[in-house]
Amino acid sequence: MALTGFGSDEDIRRCLEAGFTSHLTKPVNFSQLEQVIEGAAVVKTQKSAGEARTN
Repeated sequence: MALTGFGSDEDIRRCLEAGFTSHLTKPVNFSQLEQVIEGAAVVKTQKSAGEARTN
């Protein structure tokens, strides 16, 4: 997740191309931040569950 003061379309595109999974602009909207964190936790849980099945 990128949290930055730069929020143009180009800034967002560059962050995503650099490998960030999401982009938030300061000042942060705490509802959006919470959603991004929850989404990352779900992805991590799914990856862990998939790795456990392959081992």
